Amino acid sequence: MSVVEFRASKIGGERIEEFEKFKDEMGLGYDFKSLEVTREKNEKFGDYLRVKFEFSVKYSHDAGNLKIEGSVAYKIEDEKNDFVEDKGEIKLSKEVYQRVSNTIIKMSLIELFNIARSLYLPVPFDLPRINFK
Repeated sequence: MSVVEFRASKIGGERIEEFEKFKDEMGLGYDFKSLEVTREKNEKFGDYLRVKFEFSVKYSHDAGNLKIEGSVAYKIEDEKNDFVEDKGEIKLSKEVYQRVSNTIIKMSLIELFNIARSLYLPVPFDLPRINFK
């Protein structure tokens, strides 16, 4: 059971000019939405679920924002435990939803890292820091 593909379809961001006066008190807000799940099949993955998503980062004081839209492919291993299909709607199991969501968030933040740097915004996650004592 694994995510076998991450595909971005739209990436963007913006920064306001007054960003500099807020940079020392910058906070981040995240928004993640799973939009649609479809069942698909191809030679590369076999049976899989395509999960479309939207992930955004909003900087406090409306100083800027980043957004990515795309999809991931989740290889179906155990149809009975991975998801339930009811009236054409696919609902992922809790375990699969958690795995897919964590992959989406992790890969989205990696992609948005370069966009943030290009816009001169702080990276959208905490980086490790070394403190000497």
